[in-house]
Amino acid sequence: MGKAVLDLEEPHQVLPAVADKLKRGRALAIYVSNLTQVVDIMEMIRVRALPLTVEDVIDVTHRHWLVHPARRRQETAPLDRLKVLRGSDISIEESSHRSVPGDAEAYIVDHVPKYITRPQHKQPPFSAFLVKVWKTLSSDLKHKR
Repeated sequence: MGKAVLDLEEPHQVLPAVADKLKRGRALAIYVSNLTQVVDIMEMIRVRALPLTVEDVIDVTHRHWLVHPARRRQETAPLDRLKVLRGSDISIEESSHRSVPGDAEAYIVDHVPKYITRPQHKQPPFSAFLVKVWKTLSSDLKHKR
């Protein structure tokens, strides 16, 4: 197997099988929710002398984002409909741009989708850990000890 990603409750339990199937020099990414699982992974590699080397452990912080269609007040005109006439005179050019009928605000409807994106105001206090592991030769492990 060229590469693998594990996102399991107890990923250390499957490490021997994954180490057998993973080709030398290839990467394994393990996604876990706490440091106890990272320690279990390290211990499984050490105790079983698996031909795996942990290169990095990264704290992954989760941020929730709001992504939704843009809304415009009905009385405003999009900038691409404004047309300059005779110097400083400005008029609104009628085109295929239109708003969906609704309340005081409507979704923008045209050939180019428009979205508003921003992080949510309240963020959960959650992070996870990404463990980057490489398959090595078992002889490489003897030199590291």
